Amino acid sequence: MAEERIEVVRRCVAAWAAGDLAEVAEAEAAGDEVYALVRITSHGAGSGIENVATFPFVFTIHDGLIVRWRGFVEASEAREAASLPT
Repeated sequence: MAEERIEVVRRCVAAWAAGDLAEVAEAEAAGDEVYALVRITSHGAGSGIENVATFPFVFTIHDGLIVRWRGFVEASEAREAASLPT
């Protein structure tokens, strides 16, 4: 069941990128909550310089659908919000 929830998040994140690469670098499920560290790779429009950034999120999954997601500044805050060890 946890893997199914994580897969829902992976599909959602893959669909975000409009010309950029977004991928789940790390994920862990706790009940209906999925903690995900999302890595986004993009390129400057003028310079072409690559930019890589990671963002922690908590997704709430219900009946196989994402019903809520929250972004955090710190991964430890997101893990705590998902009731996971920090």
